[in-house]
Amino acid sequence: MIEVLIALSIMAILATIAMPGFQQLIDTNTAETTSDELRAALLYARSEAITNEVDVVVLPKVAEVWSAGWDIFIDTNSNLTKEVGEQLLRSHTSERNSVVIEGKGQVKKSIAYSSTGRVKGIFTGKDTDFFTIVNNDVTHYLRFTPTGRYFVDNPH
Repeated sequence: MIEVLIALSIMAILATIAMPGFQQLIDTNTAETTSDELRAALLYARSEAITNEVDVVVLPKVAEVWSAGWDIFIDTNSNLTKEVGEQLLRSHTSERNSVVIEGKGQVKKSIAYSSTGRVKGIFTGKDTDFFTIVNNDVTHYLRFTPTGRYFVDNPH
């Protein structure tokens, strides 16, 4: 009986030591998954814009709150606003309350792709238009090139 108690005590100590590292792994994976979802939405929007030769917009469901999710639609009048009659292509609702997605610069409100696949109206020559994806202590940056492509910058 004493051996079982000693073994359980050792297991409890080891579990306590391992838990912070495991939480960091969970936070990293959650941030990466959310980043992947946003990147997939942007890739889809760009692809639809090029394929159909139309303007396509990715717009947060709640004004400037990307963490709540986003809608992708064809912007027939190029005003960056979803209006009656404009085709909704996809909608995404976030299921991760711990992850904060924040747009900086022009992407705070929306991101629009022209029929050539280029991002419309953001590049001022400065690195001011990007997304941050934050889950506890893990931060990813989603940055754009003028051609409409993006890359993930993960500071360590």
